[in-house]
Amino acid sequence: MGDSSCVSDVVATLGPRSVRALWYSDRRLAQNAYIRVEPAEVAIGEDVTVHYGFEATAEAKLRVEYAIDFVKARGKTSQKKFLLTDSTIPGSTGVERMRTHSFKDLSTRKHYTGDHRFTLFINGVEVAETSLRIIFN
Repeated sequence: MGDSSCVSDVVATLGPRSVRALWYSDRRLAQNAYIRVEPAEVAIGEDVTVHYGFEATAEAKLRVEYAIDFVKARGKTSQKKFLLTDSTIPGSTGVERMRTHSFKDLSTRKHYTGDHRFTLFINGVEVAETSLRIIFN
């Protein structure tokens, strides 16, 4: 149960209701959630800064993730989730953080131009979204 990728796989497979079985609350424990990506347009190979935040309404164990719907070669999208934090957050706390995400091609992931959707999840529930345009260099 300590492997965070396994937890993410279970939540992705079973949906938000599965979080109860993993000791996460399914109550609405965050409000005023946002996710923002800067800059809003990048070339393949560049980095973006993902800003995210929310207000915790009660003390609880929160699993915070962001997902990117990557544009694939034929124009369809494929979602990949990335863990931001998995910890107990005190109630009445404002959380504001950022993370850098690279759009450099890897041996396991090739990037394509188009609009990529970013989604913020708290305990498996989608709470905010934005998008990013990737262009040719």
